[in-house]
Amino acid sequence: EIVIEINTLYDLGIDIFGSADIFNKWLEKPNPFFENKKPVTFLNTSTGIHYVFEELKRIEFGTTA
Repeated sequence: EIVIEINTLYDLGIDIFGSADIFNKWLEKPNPFFENKKPVTFLNTSTGIHYVFEELKRIEFGTTA
């Protein structure tokens, strides 16, 4: 199940950022939305994956703060 969620997350991230390389760099960069933690640190659980997915959807629709 987590593999499917990660694949879905990566598909969205690549669509938003234009490449896997840029998306991976975003995942590795501390982010204020995640209390200055790297988004990649949340990808070890289904809940964390959904948390990152929600932020990607906000970016996609331009609703980030």
